Amino acid sequence: MSRFKSCWRAPFIALALVAAMCATALASSPGTGPKAHAALDQVNVAAFPVSTQLMLPYIASDRAYFKKAGLSVKVTTFTAGNVVSELPLVLNGTINIGVGNVSDYLPLIAGGAPIVIIPGGGTVTDAAKVSSNVIVSKNPAIKSPKDLVGKTVALNSVGGLTQIYTALQVKKDGGDPTKVNFVRLSVASIPAALDSGQIDAGQSQEPIMWPAIKKYGLHVVDSIGDGVAVGLPQVAYFTSKTWAASHAAEIKLFQKAIEQSARAAKNRSYMRYIVSEYSTFAKGSATVIKNFGTFTDQLTPKLIQRVARLLQLNGAVGRLPTYKSYIFGA
Repeated sequence: MSRFKSCWRAPFIALALVAAMCATALASSPGTGPKAHAALDQVNVAAFPVSTQLMLPYIASDRAYFKKAGLSVKVTTFTAGNVVSELPLVLNGTINIGVGNVSDYLPLIAGGAPIVIIPGGGTVTDAAKVSSNVIVSKNPAIKSPKDLVGKTVALNSVGGLTQIYTALQVKKDGGDPTKVNFVRLSVASIPAALDSGQIDAGQSQEPIMWPAIKKYGLHVVDSIGDGVAVGLPQVAYFTSKTWAASHAAEIKLFQKAIEQSARAAKNRSYMRYIVSEYSTFAKGSATVIKNFGTFTDQLTPKLIQRVARLLQLNGAVGRLPTYKSYIFGA
């Protein structure tokens, strides 16, 4: 195994252990088994106002897409976190449908986590000029991914899609990704950490990105995934296998509403309104946002499988079960 591939082993062993513990907790928790019901249940859905990419449930509520689909939905706002922190909440039923990066789910699935990815609406990786998910720096010497070698780079989630794609870009640009020091910080705290010199570069997302660039004199190094994964699924929704087995009707209605929301999100004027109404991190920033992310209503099982193959080729994820067991409706 190459040094590049081996650098992923430790983070994903940790993720696999988390998945195993959560699976054990699920098996022993009361009230998590399938149940028969005549009426549709209320669905508790996660959303993150820290990123425009994770705000589709707010659109579905604002435009009554959930209500029109005949679905009662409670949108639970999270201000920080990642798929690993969401996983226990999804498995114990506190949250019915979580949201995050597709490639963050796959190592957990490989480790035995009983979850399924929900295809349909979400976002895809895009190029730097239009991306709302980028690496930024205050150091003028850091101009491209290879310049991250020997530097400390902060990400919202270490060991997931962001780290994998950034490392692939460093390698493609001629650098050694094993010599990049990746650390975890919340997206909201990264701009100030850059300004103080605590880190050399870090992840930034809208609606935080452009206000931070202007305030702290930052510049974009590259988008996350530019050149290695443009067009591949980035953000998607997921649920537990147990909940999916007894709530297929709710999931199908949820898919319909989220697909409508993804189409509505292509209207940038409307997205500025959504950010101004629902973002708790950047009040007043809606007018200066340049990039909102590339939304799609076509996150197909085939595209999700392409992400899985990319990660496996680079040693970032182990053996996966058949895709039909971890992609809803495939």
